Amino acid sequence: MKSRSHEPLLILGVLALAMMVTTCAGDMGDPGAAGPAGATGPTGPTGPSGPTGPTGPGRTTHWASVIGATGVIFGSTGSITSVMTGTGRYDLTFPAGVNLQNGCATLASPLDGGDIVQLIAGPRFGAAANVLRVVVTDNAGTPVSRAFAVAALC
Repeated sequence: MKSRSHEPLLILGVLALAMMVTTCAGDMGDPGAAGPAGATGPTGPTGPSGPTGPTGPGRTTHWASVIGATGVIFGSTGSITSVMTGTGRYDLTFPAGVNLQNGCATLASPLDGGDIVQLIAGPRFGAAANVLRVVVTDNAGTPVSRAFAVAALC
């Protein structure tokens, strides 16, 4: 049979340790202040490409260059007509289905220098939505029949 002479010492050691743990434990204090933020980590790998988005609406550009004295178109994308309705005043008709008041930007520029070009959409003077009135004036505001270029970006 084995000797158990060391068991009482072992039991006393365990009891002493238990007493130290229970008598040393006190109330826990408040947590300390947060430490400084660590350095930013490295950038992760690039994720996969997303799916291709839907096709946007198509856009069309219509343009014309007009001889001022007659109102005749001398260059255009086609299907645009011009009528000179008075000194410095021209009504241009764009292709059917072009709505110059909805979704189109219209631009005009004099071809002969410092004249002023004003654009008026057709419905504002009783015409169809595909008609654009162009008025050319000099710097004093007097209508003048001079060449100009016009574009509709729809």
